[in-house]
Amino acid sequence: MPRKKIRTEHCKNCNYDFRIDIPNMKYCPNCGQENHTPRKPFFHFLYELMEGIFHLDNKTWLTIKTLFARPGQITKDFIEDKRNRYSPPVRMFIWCTALFMFSAWLLVDTFSNYGQPASESSKSMSQRFDEAPDSYSIPIILVNSGLWPTLPSTPIGKQRVLKNIPDKEIKNWLQDQKYPADYFHVQLVKAYRTQINSPLTVSAFTKKITAENNILFVLLLPLNALILFPLLYRKKMLYYDSMIFTLHINTWIPLFQSIWIWVLTLMIGLLRAPEAIFLSIPVINAAYYLFALKKAFGYNWVSTMVRWLPAFFIDTFYHWLILLLNAAWFKN
Repeated sequence: MPRKKIRTEHCKNCNYDFRIDIPNMKYCPNCGQENHTPRKPFFHFLYELMEGIFHLDNKTWLTIKTLFARPGQITKDFIEDKRNRYSPPVRMFIWCTALFMFSAWLLVDTFSNYGQPASESSKSMSQRFDEAPDSYSIPIILVNSGLWPTLPSTPIGKQRVLKNIPDKEIKNWLQDQKYPADYFHVQLVKAYRTQINSPLTVSAFTKKITAENNILFVLLLPLNALILFPLLYRKKMLYYDSMIFTLHINTWIPLFQSIWIWVLTLMIGLLRAPEAIFLSIPVINAAYYLFALKKAFGYNWVSTMVRWLPAFFIDTFYHWLILLLNAAWFKN
C-alpha cells in the first residue's frame, strides 16, 4: 500500500500554485521538485521503518509459500527480473532472522525454567560451573550449537583449570587430554572459557550471543555470497545472482528452523524421541540447498551435485566459524 505523502499548496522552491489540482500534483510543472515535504516527526520515520520491515501482505505470504514449496524458484525469478510478486528479499531476510531469534529465546526461556526452582534458573553460568561436582561430566561445546564439532564429555574436575587458563596453555591442555589440538579446537576452548566465566544466566547469555551472531551474519552476507560465487559460477552469471541465492537460502533456513526446533523439542518431550533427531536440521537444510541450487540456476543434475557438496560445506563451515570466532575473540 503506497504511503500517503503530505502535499503542499505552493511549491517551496519556485512558489508555483498547486491549488488548482493538489491531489494530482506530484511534481511541480515549473521546476520539477516533488510536491511533498520530507520534514516529519521522528516517530513518523520510526513507524515507516517498522511498517516496512514487519508488514505482512499478500506478497509476504506468497514469498513464504514459495520458499517452502518450490526451493530456488524465487531466486530464479529474481534473476529473470520477475520480482514484483515477492516481498523485498532484505525485508524477508531480516524478518525471518528476527523470528528465529525470538523463537530460540522463547525455547531457551521455557526449558531453562522448566522443572527447576527459580533460584537455580537465576544462577549465572559461572556459578553453575563452580557448584557442579568434580565427577560430573559435560561436553565442551558452544551454547546452542549441538550440531557443530565438540569435545567429548569431560569430568568437571579436569575442566576447572579452563576457567583461568592462559591462551598459550590451551593447546598443551588439549594434548594432555588426548584431544585434537588444532586451531579450531583451541578457539573452541577459548569460547568455552567465556561461557564458564560468564556472570549471565544461561538464558541471558544465549540471547546475547544469538543476537550478536545474527547481526554478524547480516553484515557479512555479501562476503558469504562472494565466497560462494566461484562455485556457483556459470556463463553470464553475475555476483548479484550469487547474492540473491545466498539471501534467499539464509531467509528460508531461520524461517524453517524457528518452527522445526519446536517440533523436535516436543517430540523429545512428549514422545521420548532421541536427541539425535536434531540431526534432521542439517539433513533437511542440505536437501533444500540441493534442490534450490538445481532450480535457481538450471544446472543439470551432475553439475548440480558437483557444486552442491562443496558449496553447502563451505556455507555451513562459514557460519560455524563466525559463531566460533565471535565467542572466542570478542567475549574474552
